Amino acid sequence: MHWLFILLATFLDQSFSHSWNEQLTVITNGIFTGGNGCSRGYIARTDPGFHDPMMQYLLPPPDPITNRKRINSTDLLYAPTQRTRNQTTNCPRLQASPGSYIVIEYLENGHVTLLLLGKPPGAGIMYVFGMVLPDKKEILNRYYSELWIVREVTEEGNF
Repeated sequence: MHWLFILLATFLDQSFSHSWNEQLTVITNGIFTGGNGCSRGYIARTDPGFHDPMMQYLLPPPDPITNRKRINSTDLLYAPTQRTRNQTTNCPRLQASPGSYIVIEYLENGHVTLLLLGKPPGAGIMYVFGMVLPDKKEILNRYYSELWIVREVTEEGNF
């Protein structure tokens, strides 16, 4: 049975990789403070009927015809579940002040930490975008082209 698992793990495409944040918490002087928060449209893994695709937003989207490996100018910034202000009842938005340090607990299955062949340098880096008012038509490239600004801020650990 181990050989089957190894064989499958070896040949799975990157479209099987995913991550999402589970919980957000403010941290002050190394101590978690305040209540936890969640992203818009969050569905907990403990909810009845949960399965991974409910929280996945794969970019680039899986396409067996083009099999593209890079984002392009048509990819939207938000997952379909996050394009409106729909907060989960039991998981409110995080309350944080400007300049606060935020801890993001996230689930991932290797695409952040696993080097995949054919990926460009810097692939697998995780970026966080926080917007109060989502725009259903917002394009990822608008922000991706300016990520050097975000990178300077996030390397400091301060959003």
